Parts: sequence; structure tokens; C-alpha cells
Amino acid sequence: MSEPHQASGPFAHDLGSRLKFDTGRFRAEQLAPLAQFRPYVMGANILAVLVILWFGSGSVNDPWLTAWTVAQAALTVAVLRAWSKSRNFLTNTRRTIGLIEAASLAFAVLWAFPPLQLFPHAAREMQHVITAISFIASVTGAFALTRLPSASIAFTAVVSGAIFISEIRHGEDIDLILGFIAVAIAVLMSLMSLALNRTLIRRAADNYEMNRQSEFISLLLKDFESCSSDLLWETDAEGKLIYFSDRLPMLIGTEAASLIGKTFQEAVAAPSEAEGWDDFLKLSGNRVAIEALRLEVKRGTSSSDWWMVTAQPLQDHTGIFLGYRGVIRDISLERRAQLELIKAKEEAEHASTAKSQFLAITSHELKTPLNAIVGFSEMLVAQRDGPLGSPVYAEYATTILQSSSHLRNIIGDILDVTRIERGALSLIEQDMDAAEIFEIAYMMCREQAKAADIPLTIDLDRSAEIQGDITRIRQVLINLITNAIKFSMPGNPVHLEIERCAKDGLAFLIKDHGIGIDPKDIERIFEPFEQGDTGAARRHGGIGLGLAIARRLARLHGGDVALTSTLGAGTTARFALPPERVKWPKATATSGAA
Repeated sequence: MSEPHQASGPFAHDLGSRLKFDTGRFRAEQLAPLAQFRPYVMGANILAVLVILWFGSGSVNDPWLTAWTVAQAALTVAVLRAWSKSRNFLTNTRRTIGLIEAASLAFAVLWAFPPLQLFPHAAREMQHVITAISFIASVTGAFALTRLPSASIAFTAVVSGAIFISEIRHGEDIDLILGFIAVAIAVLMSLMSLALNRTLIRRAADNYEMNRQSEFISLLLKDFESCSSDLLWETDAEGKLIYFSDRLPMLIGTEAASLIGKTFQEAVAAPSEAEGWDDFLKLSGNRVAIEALRLEVKRGTSSSDWWMVTAQPLQDHTGIFLGYRGVIRDISLERRAQLELIKAKEEAEHASTAKSQFLAITSHELKTPLNAIVGFSEMLVAQRDGPLGSPVYAEYATTILQSSSHLRNIIGDILDVTRIERGALSLIEQDMDAAEIFEIAYMMCREQAKAADIPLTIDLDRSAEIQGDITRIRQVLINLITNAIKFSMPGNPVHLEIERCAKDGLAFLIKDHGIGIDPKDIERIFEPFEQGDTGAARRHGGIGLGLAIARRLARLHGGDVALTSTLGAGTTARFALPPERVKWPKATATSGAA
């Protein structure tokens, strides 16, 4: 936390101690507003001097009057000159206060002169004028110097004391009364000066303490904002921002000046379709509390940020709505972590579903050939009579062989996909002829096509030398061809051909006219144990690994397997190899792609 600012007023404040009052500093601060009235006070002083000169010039013939007038004029000019040079009493405070006190004492001595020196030699009318002017000077000076109690008391004591001495010296009853009145006024003005000074000190202390507390709270708030991830904001009754934490413009990515006067939604440039803003506008429109509302803050095409906003409506003492004050918490990391957890949960659920599906499918697929093997083996054991070469034995043996082969293929597929997922399958690279490997796959699937009454044709007009694992490429082709045969209706042909691709790549095409695949299911059926039509899968058998293995083996070669299909019209499987694995014959290299 940053250190609080040190006190610069009349108080020296320490967090572990009480407030200490600096009287000199306080007086300097109190005198500052009086600087502008100094010319008026000096003007009144000159006017009083002129009055005494006017009445005293005919009745008092004393060289002291001239000297007194000159002294008054000189001191007045000095005070006005000092005022014109510096009207701020806060500069050189102690020296300035000392000068003011010295000047006030000098004026007190000058105004004590008429009652003491001029009063005894003046006519009766002139004595009344001197007494009245001296009274006025005493009260005016005491009042002007109220913010400096010592100077005020000294001034009124000197002037009133001079009046009292002159009146007592005269000896008449009325003069005695006037003398005591002068003393009473001096005492009263002194008490008033002290009382006013105490009031000013108490008021200054209260104001300073209030300002100090506000400053301290402000510092704590700033420290809180700098150390906390939460941001503060406030709007007026129209929903426009009037206060926000310093980090908010940085979080939004704009200048602070551009946010003032904008609504909260305008400030963050949030589109109306972003999550949470409809609720925010509804709650703020109804002027109710906003509790932990999640808002989506988009950043153009980049990922969204997420804020949690809490705010309370503000009202004055009459219940008039003033706006909102609230807190913003950036929960982007928390939200992303939550989304990742949801994604991981969905993936785990998908994996669990896939496992359950795998167990259901494989248990069915494994059970079928095992039942045949066990059943026909039992029949062989039970049928002990008859020659060994009897046709029934050959039929049983053939069924056992076919079931065993089917079982071996299922187990082989499971092992293959397991090795591919673990990255444990390595390719044995060698060169081969594309037409030759395609023809071998065609011949291996021809009997299956014949048994299913599916016309299987192949076009080998194009060929090229390819590089790869012969066994795995043949496995991909067989998987695609058998898959096309499996999902074709009797009499619907399956056609095989080789295509020369752009940049001299090569693709094996397997086109059928079978049941087709819904386009939205095409990517899904490349996942292990997934099939496009569960009913069809059950009619034709299989555990849903053929396409998954084919695509993974193709991608191990840097190629891919893709399907284009129309539901009910057929499917085209395309096994593509990249140009770096293909070497076209020179005789056809300039003929262009087919």
C-alpha cells in the first residue's frame, strides 16, 4: 500500500497519534482571505486622519500633529506597498505575521497619540472628535485584527488605554464615564476576538479532520483499486459514466477521456447480442440492484472477455434516483477454465459413451463368430459317424474358418486403431505401382461383391509410382471398397478409378450408389465405433472402425480420406496422397490433371 500524503495544513497528522495544531500556520491560512480587504482598512485609516486634521487644524497648533500625520501617511504607504507586492499571506508566513503584528502595534501607538498628546491642548469640541475617532479606530482595528488575537488585543488595549488615561486626566464625571466605557469596549473586543479565534480554530480543526479523513479514504480506495482485481464505477441518473477506476480504460483498451459521458455498454462497445447485456439493460432500466451478473465483452474477432458486475442504485435523501455505483470483476480466466472443464466433461462423457458403444458393438460382433465356431465345433464332435470327407464336415469346417477369419479381422482392427491412437504404428516405406495395388484390393473384394450381387468395376487407365507402406495402403483401399459394397443395394454398381489431382497428387476414388450418408453425419462416422445408420450397421455388421482406421492410415502418409455423399443416392470415397509421395510417368507428365 502506498504511503499516505503528509499533512500540509495547520495539523501535523500521524496515523498513530492525535492531531497537532500549528497555530502559526493556522493564522497564516486565516489571514489569507483578509488580504483583499487591506486597502479598504487603510482607506478608512486615512479618512480618520483627515477628519482629525480637519477639526484640529484650527484649534490645535501643535507640531506634534504634523509629525503624527506624516507618520500615519508613511506607515499607510508602507503597508499598501507591501500588500501590492504580495497579496498571499501564506508565503513567508511567520515573517508576514510578525510584520502584521508590528504594523498593528505601530498603528496602535499612533492612534494612542491624539488622546494623550492632542487631547489636553484641544478645544472641548475637538476633544469630543478625538475621543470619537479614537473609539472608532479602536473598534475597527480590533475587528480587522480578529484573526490575530494577540495583535487585536494589543491594538485595542493601547488605544483604549490612551482614551482612558486622557479622560481620567480631564477629571469631569462625563469624562470618567467615557474612560470606563473605553476600557469596557476594549475588554469586550478582546473577549470577542478570543471567542472568535477559538471558533475559527475549532471549525478549522473539524474541516481539516474531515478533509484528512477524506484524503485517507481516497488513498485507501486508490490502494484497494491498485491491489485488487475488482474495478469501481459509477454512473449518473442517465446511465453515463462519471467515475471509474484507473485500470478500466486499460482493460477496455481505450483512453480514459473517451469513457466519460458514455453509457456502460457504449464504453465497452458490447454488441446487443452479447451474453448478459439484455439482463443488464432490463435491471438498470428498472433501477433495481444488479447482483453478480455475468457480461460478455467481445474484442472484435478475438475471444471474449467475461466480467461479473454488481451494482446498487443510488438515491438522495428525498428518494430521487442518482445513478448506479458498482464493482467489476474480471472473470475471464475463471470463465475460460469453466468452459474448458465443461469441454473436458463432454469429452469424458463422449469417451464413456464411445466405450459403452464399443463394448456393445464388439460384444455382439465377437459373439456372432464365436457362436458359429463353438456351435459347429460341437456338431463336429457330436457327429462321430460318417466318413471324414462327408460334405457336411466340409460345410462345418468352412463356416468355422470364415467365422475365425472374421473374428481375427475384428481383433486386428481393434489392435490397429489402438496402436494408431498411441502413436505406436510405424510405416514400412517402399515404392509401388498405384494401379497394381488398386487392382490387388479390387481382386480381394471381388468375391464379397459377387456374393452381395454388387457389380464391381475398375478403371486403371491412369497410374503412377507411389511411395508408402504397401500393407497399410492396401488396408485403406480394402476398407473403403468393402464399406461401399456393404452399404450398397443388390444390383447397384461400385466403381473404382484413379484421379490425378492438382499439383500432381493422386487420389483413389471408390464410387457407390448405395444408401448414402446424411452430410451432417460425415465427420462423425470417421470417429471410432461411429456409424451413419445404426440400423444399417446392424444389418450389415461391423464395429465402426473401418473408416476411422482408413483416415488415420491415410494421414500417417500425409494424405487424407474424404467422403461426399447424398442420402439415398450414393457415396464417393476419396483416398488422396500428397504430391511428394507420387511420381507420374514422364509420358503423361505434361498431359495435365484428368
